[in-house]
Amino acid sequence: MTNIRLRGFDSPAQMREYLEEVDDADRAVDSRQEETAMVGAVKELRAQIEGLRRQLEDVPRQEPETTKRGSGWLRIVATITISIALGRIVGRV
Repeated sequence: MTNIRLRGFDSPAQMREYLEEVDDADRAVDSRQEETAMVGAVKELRAQIEGLRRQLEDVPRQEPETTKRGSGWLRIVATITISIALGRIVGRV
């Protein structure tokens, strides 16, 4: 290890303790900055969500195509049923 002069410290243990305190303070500042950044990001996302909700409200509501003209499958089933019924009637005559 490098020989560091201990100016202002009585022992190497005291210097290590001081350096640990400085590191802890740096970590606390970093975590506060990260928290502030996250809060800002959350506010920005909420604003974007609100904007999207407003845009969604402006979109006109449209009924699905199947409800306007009736269900495609329902038409097919009805056609088959009528064909079978007419075939039986014609077969009897």
